Amino acid sequence: MAAPTLLPPHADPAANTLARAPLTTTGHSVPDTDGGYLVQDTLGQGGVGIVHLAVQRALGRAVALKRVRPEADRPGTRWSLLQEAHAAAAVEHPNIVPVYDLIQGRTGPEVVMRRIEGRVWTDYLLSPAQIVQDFGARDALDWHIGVLSQVCNAIHFAHSRGILHRDLKPDNVMIGRFGEVYVLDWGLAVRLDDRGPSVLPIASEDRRLVGTPRFMPPEMAAADAARLCAQTDVYLICGLLFAVLCGRPPHAGDTIEATLAGIPHFRPEVPAGTPPRLRHLVEAGLAADPGDRPPSAEAIRLALQAFREERGVDDLAADAARQLTALQAALGAETIDREVAYRHFGAARFGFQQALDRRSEHDASRRGLDAALVAMARFELDRGELAAAELHLRELPEPPAELTARLVGDRAAQDDRAARLEHTRVQADPTVGQRTRIFVVLVMGLFWVVHPLVGWITDAELTLASLVEGHVVLLVASLGLVVWARESLLRTQLNRHVALGLVSVQVLSLLGDLGFTLHEVPADRIFAYNLMMYASIALMGVASITPLFVVPTLAYAAAFLLAAIQPSWVFAMTALSNLSVLVVAMAVWLPDARATLFDRVRGRH
Repeated sequence: MAAPTLLPPHADPAANTLARAPLTTTGHSVPDTDGGYLVQDTLGQGGVGIVHLAVQRALGRAVALKRVRPEADRPGTRWSLLQEAHAAAAVEHPNIVPVYDLIQGRTGPEVVMRRIEGRVWTDYLLSPAQIVQDFGARDALDWHIGVLSQVCNAIHFAHSRGILHRDLKPDNVMIGRFGEVYVLDWGLAVRLDDRGPSVLPIASEDRRLVGTPRFMPPEMAAADAARLCAQTDVYLICGLLFAVLCGRPPHAGDTIEATLAGIPHFRPEVPAGTPPRLRHLVEAGLAADPGDRPPSAEAIRLALQAFREERGVDDLAADAARQLTALQAALGAETIDREVAYRHFGAARFGFQQALDRRSEHDASRRGLDAALVAMARFELDRGELAAAELHLRELPEPPAELTARLVGDRAAQDDRAARLEHTRVQADPTVGQRTRIFVVLVMGLFWVVHPLVGWITDAELTLASLVEGHVVLLVASLGLVVWARESLLRTQLNRHVALGLVSVQVLSLLGDLGFTLHEVPADRIFAYNLMMYASIALMGVASITPLFVVPTLAYAAAFLLAAIQPSWVFAMTALSNLSVLVVAMAVWLPDARATLFDRVRGRH
């Protein structure tokens, strides 16, 4: 069994570059080769192979021709070159350098391939400015992710043909002058199953220690052929991603032995600020156990595609998340500035919504938007602003049950308070039932004025019978009017006071008549006492109806005094006092009635 071969950690990039063309040629020619190809300059060489620029005579096109170096020409190296040619030919793909021909040269087999003008990926990793210069791409990370995605395409295709690459690294990826991406150097390729070319060794039987230690997966470092699988190349692809993010290969070591010894214990650590999606992809892809890695190169490509699609969305969500943090801090302050809170809420809501508009399944944005809405809904509930809280809760796909229940309870309490306030307002509203109230008071008031005025004019004699008769008539009239207008007079507190006043005055007067009669008090004295009672009732109207009722209060008190001094003026003074009640009531209620009437008339027009 041949001794294990291994490229050193710091191998010359030219040693692993297939058909790499420099920007200028050396101008030196080498001997012609058989098969119709004119060999010109040397493009590059490695440990066993050398690549020349050649011209295909039949078509006059430039090609790359690879042969074994004379000093390394042995049967084993010739066989390796043949295997590489068969592997590359079996995976003809836009991202793999095509093999045109396999010929027998003067010194051995030679592989004819497309000539590629460009740079290896390593050049661009070491010099980001070169990306701008060659391609005008200013987002270096996005450009590198695009390159890696095409590498994934090539490797996924190779796996579909049953071929494992085993030596993916930046030096084995070339970028053409027009942005073409090619996976190079299939010299270590093996077949996973019978789909691959029969000249390639079966992966499970190839126990050679080969590859590049800086990128090597654990199963290759252990030469554990039984564990070689598609996830071996997945490890190498994620090693390329690690190099993009960290600027260095995954594995470190001053010697080959030290590098190999550290591979089983390697745990990837990417720089702070690395996008979470890429960090998770690197961690999964560089897992020690192949079974813990993503299942295929296509899975890696799809993950990279999702990252590129959602990168802008992630940035929007990150900015919105910072606004959400500021909002939560503002709401947690001892004194909450509502304007500041809504400024942060508006910015957070806008950012999350923009992210969701671009990608509706962006979970972080959905969670952030929900958190912002819940915070503001709780804030508004605490302030008693139920309408605002409801608007926030309506935007949530699934509002928290606790906040929904609280809103329902607070709204019921608020509605109850509003109903009580409305009831109180209606009870104190002088415009409710005012026309009926004015009519009833006007009728009774005119009767109160006319009745004693007629007695004064006719100089009627005041007797107990006439006194009782008058009060009975007034009581019946009052009760009749109240019963007739009960729907309006019983609706508000003011109207009830008026109705009660109308009836109670007559009831008290009649009871006074009967009570004083039992004590044999003369009718004129009874009438005078009634005036004093009217003064007391009018005084109660000062508090319950209007302060202007102080006028009839004084009028009745004056009538009581004059009745004792000049009994002949008692009817006139009574009529005048009753008129003051009527005038005050009309002065208070008629302006409101006219305003309401005018409003209704204007409303009809």
